[in-house]
Amino acid sequence: MTTNKNESLKTFAKYLQNSDPTVNAYLYDDITSRIEKDLRPTREAIQYMLDLIVLDLPQAQRVSDKDFWDLSLLDEIQKSGFIDQLQKN
Repeated sequence: MTTNKNESLKTFAKYLQNSDPTVNAYLYDDITSRIEKDLRPTREAIQYMLDLIVLDLPQAQRVSDKDFWDLSLLDEIQKSGFIDQLQKN
């Protein structure tokens, strides 16, 4: 997404069913500014998602962001060089 803006804007227009280039450009800039280069979620991002889930499933309040903080798979992916390859394209 971050390496091919024009294609991303076309995808936004198609799937969001919004042909307004100003709106799609705003969304693109907003989203790409939030993407971590190493694809790791922040604690705040995980907590935000949990807060949204609680709205529909109150029992999710018992879950902590630490319950989802195992990044060992991302560590393996990063060690393989895959993320570096994504950044080069």
